[in-house]
Amino acid sequence: MLALSVLAFLVAEATTNALVLDQPRSPARVLHWSIWRRTHQGRARHIHYQRRRAS
Repeated sequence: MLALSVLAFLVAEATTNALVLDQPRSPARVLHWSIWRRTHQGRARHIHYQRRRAS
């Protein structure tokens, strides 16, 4: 299984999360989405590097 590490929050992402929290969404939902997004980006980056090495 692919070992994934969730990347640290960036300032831009923290700002976006703060703006989203002004809307009627629960903080847990925003945090869940943010973690999912960072995990997806890490997964995509890993696959991209794998494919680049293979060619």
